[in-house]
Amino acid sequence: MSDHKVVILLRHSTPDYGGQFVYFSSLRNKGWQHVPFPYNYMTSRDGVNFNNTLHWIVSDVENSDWDPDYYDSDYQYYEYYRKWDNLAGCNKIVYFDPVDDAFKTLPSPTRINSEEEDSIVGTGIIDGCFCMARKDENRQVIRVSLMKDYGIQESWVTSFAISMMRFKPFHIYNLKFMSQNGKYL
Repeated sequence: MSDHKVVILLRHSTPDYGGQFVYFSSLRNKGWQHVPFPYNYMTSRDGVNFNNTLHWIVSDVENSDWDPDYYDSDYQYYEYYRKWDNLAGCNKIVYFDPVDDAFKTLPSPTRINSEEEDSIVGTGIIDGCFCMARKDENRQVIRVSLMKDYGIQESWVTSFAISMMRFKPFHIYNLKFMSQNGKYL
């Protein structure tokens, strides 16, 4: 019998409740287990399922601006989220490995600008390939890259770039499809 697993990522909006938690459960074991998760994530959206594996965009805890003691007032709460408006801290894609019951990092493409950390603003599946959208602040565009050979860093190719649009409160893009001359590819 195959086993099915559930992963839950919880993040409380106030530090009084303990911050964030990650647990998983399986039909076979029928119990919840804590999973180490040394990352911050700014969205409660579902992870992208690719190759029967869930993927999320995150930032490293030690490199992020997350400060759980920052919630002294509604204004500071608003200012914190305004600061995250561009998801500047999301610089990695992690996935839950159901075999090892652990989170792993998906290799990222070469940085757009070697002097700045890339901001990943979305993930998805295009033409059967895992893909990501990254902000190129210098050119004010979103670059969409496809991983042609899953798990191989060198297989990332930039498929296209689109000019940035401002959506509030966050810039999170859900990549659904590509079209050419009005036809879905």
